[in-house]
Amino acid sequence: MKNGFNDDKDDLPYKIIWSPRAKDELQETYDFLESNWSQEHLKSLSQAIADVMRNLQQNPKLYPITSVSVDYPLTIHKVNIQRFNSLYYAIDEENLQVNVLSFFSNRQDPNKLQF
Repeated sequence: MKNGFNDDKDDLPYKIIWSPRAKDELQETYDFLESNWSQEHLKSLSQAIADVMRNLQQNPKLYPITSVSVDYPLTIHKVNIQRFNSLYYAIDEENLQVNVLSFFSNRQDPNKLQF
């Protein structure tokens, strides 16, 4: 479950699909923490991501719709993961999938947010 990727869990109704961009952003966050913070910070972030993934699999509408304005065919939701990161996702009801679009570091310029 390293890096919070739970793409292969079939026991919960919604499957989590991480976009390549979101995976890259998450890896960049882990790389930064490994270089600048303790293993405890990494473990804490991993646990927070795992908790959110479980919540999304069970109830993807749990987190609010975001006001971020982008051209994307589905409604985008946002969940803060700890105070430095936000996860943006869309729900594909037809395929019972949650599409993770971005794992965004809140320390960045918000204009850099892309999906």
